[in-house]
Amino acid sequence: MSTFKDHDVEAASPQGEVVPSVPALIPYVYTPGSRLKGDAQVVGGELQRITELHGGQLNHVDPIIEEARSVTSPLHDQFEWDDSIAAQEHRRYQARRLMACIRVVNEDSSGPKMYKAFVSIRIGVQQSYHTTAEALSDKELRENVLATALREAKAWEDRYSQYHELSEIFKAIQKVNVTV
Repeated sequence: MSTFKDHDVEAASPQGEVVPSVPALIPYVYTPGSRLKGDAQVVGGELQRITELHGGQLNHVDPIIEEARSVTSPLHDQFEWDDSIAAQEHRRYQARRLMACIRVVNEDSSGPKMYKAFVSIRIGVQQSYHTTAEALSDKELRENVLATALREAKAWEDRYSQYHELSEIFKAIQKVNVTV
């Protein structure tokens, strides 16, 4: 079994003996659909370097921001350094969180149930927010929400595919993928 540690691959032989580690290049790519700039290999390597500087783990992202402040940092262009623009972007992020965190409580015979009050729908490059009730009742909006949910389920599956204990969930995602 192999694990990544300090850019080396450590392995054990079938007899349990430790096999000397060998340097390994960790291949970094951006998540499909991300809008990040620059070479993912360079950015990933820099994030790895920063993590290693802090003992192999970051308890918060401030060290990344501090390293990225330098105009020579490969991460510099990933951030907005104009404080007035960054502040407005942060408020937009906060507004999106508000929309995502509000729930509606619906009473039925089995008791109260909560569901998202609003859904974000992207058609092309245009993003809009709709009440969940509206999205469920409109055929095109409903199909968009279901397609987004399936993409998110597939992304979740990709993120956790190495955990075989979740294989039944992966099978269910594949089954839905075929029927939708």
